Amino acid sequence: MGLAIFLALATPLWAHNLRVLRVELQEQQSPNYTLTVNLPPTGEFLSGEPTLPPRCQLRRSPATLKRRGILVREFQFSCGSEPLNAKDSIGLPWPGEGAFVLITGKDGSTATKFFPSVARGGKKQIEIEMRPFKSDTLAPWDYFFLGVQHILEGWDHLAFVLGLCLIAKGWNLVKLVTGFTLGHSLSLALATFNIIQLPYPPVEACIALSIAFIARQAFVSAHSQPQEIALVVAFGLLHGLGFAGVLREYNLHQSDLLLGLVSFNLGVEGGQLIFVAGVIGLLALGSKFFTSENLRRVIAYLIGILGMFWTIQRLVSFSSGSY
Repeated sequence: MGLAIFLALATPLWAHNLRVLRVELQEQQSPNYTLTVNLPPTGEFLSGEPTLPPRCQLRRSPATLKRRGILVREFQFSCGSEPLNAKDSIGLPWPGEGAFVLITGKDGSTATKFFPSVARGGKKQIEIEMRPFKSDTLAPWDYFFLGVQHILEGWDHLAFVLGLCLIAKGWNLVKLVTGFTLGHSLSLALATFNIIQLPYPPVEACIALSIAFIARQAFVSAHSQPQEIALVVAFGLLHGLGFAGVLREYNLHQSDLLLGLVSFNLGVEGGQLIFVAGVIGLLALGSKFFTSENLRRVIAYLIGILGMFWTIQRLVSFSSGSY
């Protein structure tokens, strides 16, 4: 019964879903427009339409396509005889922490702006205001907090780090976590600068499989072996590829790419350290009620089940084309 509840809570999940949407609004022959939105490739984003000004209406059904684990929806709409103006706004019905919006005029001029989500009626929504604005980018601390938030919502990444906390203590744990960080920092940089490119869905399936592997190691022994550091670094390289699509979708200018990458990665590391500190505290508390051996084996067992569940789930999604 407990196992059934555990798997029921493990809802379908791609750990590195976009939390910041990328939106492009292009003015065609006035007053016609094309709105393109990049979304996570899950069912809840297959429906829903933007809220347009009252005088505007969609001209045709939205075009939907998938690429590298990203759902792209394109909407074409017309605003009658009056084009969009500074008093207008467009609402996005999909959940997210905000949206980078690129607006292209019919004369080819462009402007970009980040619109954070706002809470209204108990729900978060993103509202794109059409009032004139200058192009801007996120500050370094904005990318840092995006990194913290992204890692704390990346359940499979956290599951792997939890496994590390079960097989090492003290400086050995620090070495494993540092090796993991170095691995995913390197691959994140290489993928963000398009030096390496791998298909998104197989990477996500392999990330899930790495969780099952580290759970097996934790179940067998509470002590790390010297060769495991190299293995953890390799798994870090794999996990970094899962983050790569996120930064690419933040619509960074080339001049901001390095700063955004460093700040985001520091945020990921900060969130990871917060999680490790919390796990160490909870394990210390749990050891007062259970033996360390039993506690470690139960947690490792659950992590392993979760890792295999995600692996099968992602392989099925991959083979069925539902990613």
